[in-house]
Amino acid sequence: MWVKGNLHTHSTNSDGRLTAEQLVEFYYANGYGLLSITDHEKLTKVSTDKLITIPGFETSVKGTRLNYDYHLVLLNVEDVESVQRLRSSIGELLDFTSECGGLAFIAHPYWSSLTVEDLMPLKSYLGVEVYNTGCDVECAKGFSMVHWDGVLAAGKLIYGFAVDDAHRYLIPPIDALGGWIWVNVEAFSTESLLHSLERGLFYSSMGPAVEEFSYKPDVIEARFTPVSRIDVVSDDGVGLSISLDTYEHFKRLLSTGEGRRLMGGFEAEFNIENGVEKAYLNAGGFKLTLEKTVDGLTALKLEKYGFKKYFRLELTDSKGRKAWLNPIMV
Repeated sequence: MWVKGNLHTHSTNSDGRLTAEQLVEFYYANGYGLLSITDHEKLTKVSTDKLITIPGFETSVKGTRLNYDYHLVLLNVEDVESVQRLRSSIGELLDFTSECGGLAFIAHPYWSSLTVEDLMPLKSYLGVEVYNTGCDVECAKGFSMVHWDGVLAAGKLIYGFAVDDAHRYLIPPIDALGGWIWVNVEAFSTESLLHSLERGLFYSSMGPAVEEFSYKPDVIEARFTPVSRIDVVSDDGVGLSISLDTYEHFKRLLSTGEGRRLMGGFEAEFNIENGVEKAYLNAGGFKLTLEKTVDGLTALKLEKYGFKKYFRLELTDSKGRKAWLNPIMV
């Protein structure tokens, strides 16, 4: 079972424009099954049987290298008083959160002017907001892939969260319904959702949906709604990027004898089966299979590609909306 969720949003209990009850109705009406209302330094609880709410709040801690604040989202934590006492030490705060059964992730690292060095020594946190809708529409600082990849390149597994961090909701610039997670759960329950979040059994999205994903040594396979670009991201210059433009360039070039000569050592075959175009590309060191419909690229199979420490899959659709799968350490 897959559950759509937003783990960072604000109500009138802090600086949001909707009440907790209105937030439940708003997200439920838009297909969400999971919501955490994370007001600033305040616990906001709401009773509902329409969706699952995980108690939590947003807090801040001083101590970054550039003298800014860390912002953290704490989930399944209700002891606001103890958190306030620990705000002078992010390490102690993260340890406390873990010890009391809570989950923590770093909010909007780009917006907060964090550096990778700020994140490297941290322990006991799940990950970072790879996308924050409010930070994107307000000041173009919503994407934090560089922070995420910097930590992953050090061999530390952390996850990426897409969130709203909404305050205005219906007042431009609209900061709601822009980023979410899809969580794979065994049961529609708080316990199952927390279990899946802790283990990274979710992906983040602004639009594209991932229908299938599998990995075994030397083989990655994925199927998804139509996209215009597929990125397989890794460390130290390793990785692969295929856009619709690149796909069409390959196809045109390899349709001529001169093009095949220029691409010496590169083999390709293009077939159409039941309205789906399939491309089989052999670059010598690795093999790539793609599927394409009139709407975009819809499937990927990558074989024998030499990753180093990790890889993660990132998708971008024709509207520029992205989806991020959590990384695999290799």
